[in-house]
Amino acid sequence: MIVSDSSPLIFLAKLNVLELVQKLYTKIIIPTEVYEEVITIGKKEGFKEVVVLEQFVSSGFIKQRVVSKRGKDFKNLHEGERSALQLCLQEKIHQMLVDDKEAVECCRIMGIEPIRTTRILLMLLKKKLLNREQFKNGLVKLSNEGYFFTIDVYNYLLEQVNEHTTKDLK
Repeated sequence: MIVSDSSPLIFLAKLNVLELVQKLYTKIIIPTEVYEEVITIGKKEGFKEVVVLEQFVSSGFIKQRVVSKRGKDFKNLHEGERSALQLCLQEKIHQMLVDDKEAVECCRIMGIEPIRTTRILLMLLKKKLLNREQFKNGLVKLSNEGYFFTIDVYNYLLEQVNEHTTKDLK
């Protein structure tokens, strides 16, 4: 089980890999604020990925939870990130899908392992749920959809693909 912020859900839906993510996690838990941002607002705005996300909500893979306990106030984070972090603390879940740099740092400070969208793709590659080309195409699509990573991060990810492929050949 893992908690998620909005952007990883949106990107994973755009990449059409949520079905594969079910092989990594039993459930994705989201706070109400993330549900509102991704589903309610996404529907009003006409975003295509909402249809995919609603299917995973209906199937029970993505579960909405109310954040009942408000502890730390992470003022530098957006509402969805802040609520997702609070939900991790409330439910004692030690991993969070998150892409925002400041939210990643807050996770680390709070002892929660941040998992970025790109790391999910790497995990899928390592479990052979994605092949090398699908992984590379996923990175390109992420970039085209507005996911930001530096050229150094992109090169690192490609090195991981090459390293992984080389290990498979041995």
